[in-house]
Amino acid sequence: MKAKIVIAVAFLVAIAAMLAVGAPQQSGVSSGSSTSPYAKDAAVVHNTGNENVGGQKTFTSEIFGTSADFSGNVQVGGQLILTGPWSATGPCPGMTITPALNTSQLAFDASGGCKLVVSENDGSVVEVAKVNSNVATASALSAASTLPTNTLAATPSPLDSSTKVGTTNYTDLAVGVEKTRALAAEALLAPLTPTGLSVPWQWPAKCSAGTGSFLTTANKAFIWEINLTYPLSTSKIEYDVITPDNNSGAGHNYDLALYLGVPSATNNRVVHIGSSSSLGQPGTTFAPSSGWRNLAWFEGATTLQPGRYYMMLTSDCVAGTSSCAQLAIDSSGSTLYYNNAASVTTGGVSPATFTSAADAPSALPGVAICVWIE
Repeated sequence: MKAKIVIAVAFLVAIAAMLAVGAPQQSGVSSGSSTSPYAKDAAVVHNTGNENVGGQKTFTSEIFGTSADFSGNVQVGGQLILTGPWSATGPCPGMTITPALNTSQLAFDASGGCKLVVSENDGSVVEVAKVNSNVATASALSAASTLPTNTLAATPSPLDSSTKVGTTNYTDLAVGVEKTRALAAEALLAPLTPTGLSVPWQWPAKCSAGTGSFLTTANKAFIWEINLTYPLSTSKIEYDVITPDNNSGAGHNYDLALYLGVPSATNNRVVHIGSSSSLGQPGTTFAPSSGWRNLAWFEGATTLQPGRYYMMLTSDCVAGTSSCAQLAIDSSGSTLYYNNAASVTTGGVSPATFTSAADAPSALPGVAICVWIE
């Protein structure tokens, strides 16, 4: 292209010289007269050789050539149409562009490693984002922009507290860190869980050895709220039989159970003395003779954690007094909740859950069975 421009310039200058001065003579030949129609050799543009052409030249048609060199600015009023492969080469550092009104500019900047920068319609000068490079500000993106599928980004460090793009790899790494923390915490949890102590739990604190009889209404139970202040390893419960019931079958079934829970809620049974999860024990097992007797929990050895418990005693024996088993009781004391007529589905069988009521602190009404839980 440079050559096309140079040749065209030379050609046009030669035409102009011929029209203004006259046809040139052969190189080195003088016309011998200042009024000669022939131009002097020094005033014309030659087909070959290096020459300087001064002044402003305007071309109204296409200029052809194979190369051209310009030491200053080239202003093109129309389109610059390139019909083959091309490239733009410039030194580094490049040049600084200043936004101009109603003008867009493109350049390699004078700092920052000759980065390709642009100012669009007198906008701020920003670096052009490349596919394989990092640009501090991608100004072409708005808050609502959607990145193309499979867009890649550098993966920040796990739990990096920044505004960097979080890749799926980052998410996996972050989840992995939290999983490791959780597993470590769970590993520490087991040693922190109190080990049950083999210290018998006496309730109530004293036993006056009174005689307690069962209820005479079917499908009822006694409920006492009791509190455990230490972790207890237990496998059985012990109580004092005053009047035995060495019988079995209907009317001679008994059950003792503990529920861990809170007021006004459904609480789960923790342990009971039944022969199965849905049965109690016959009189022949529960109270075959007078004196202290112990029965193993159906659930086996269990660690009771400190907390609030509800103890239930139920029987289907409603004959009353000595016709049923009678146990030693304490005649005084207090509890946060007491019920001597709690409803159960089947007398003599503790249910799997018990729904407690709100606390109602009161003195025991002379019925608190004496037990050791050990």
